[in-house]
Amino acid sequence: MAKKPVVATKKKKKFNPVALITSAIRRIWAWSPLKREAIKRAKGCCEECGVKADKLEVHHENQIHLYSMSKAVAEKLFPPLDELTVVCLECHGIKHKK
Repeated sequence: MAKKPVVATKKKKKFNPVALITSAIRRIWAWSPLKREAIKRAKGCCEECGVKADKLEVHHENQIHLYSMSKAVAEKLFPPLDELTVVCLECHGIKHKK
């Protein structure tokens, strides 16, 4: 009797909310009209040194700490299970009006 071939299965990745949020923020910024407008304003040149470049990046003058921001959002959005309560729409509305 022939042996069945061993099929490698992908290991399920552990849920990482910080990585998920960081990735989502990067995708949002990639499509930002503000980013496109800044690149258009630069006319293909670095606004610091004036060198013409094929690839330009947009720098935030007020630096963003993406990891710490994503971590803070993840802590609020994905709290421990004992901090979550399942409620109906009406009760949820009442809780938010407090």
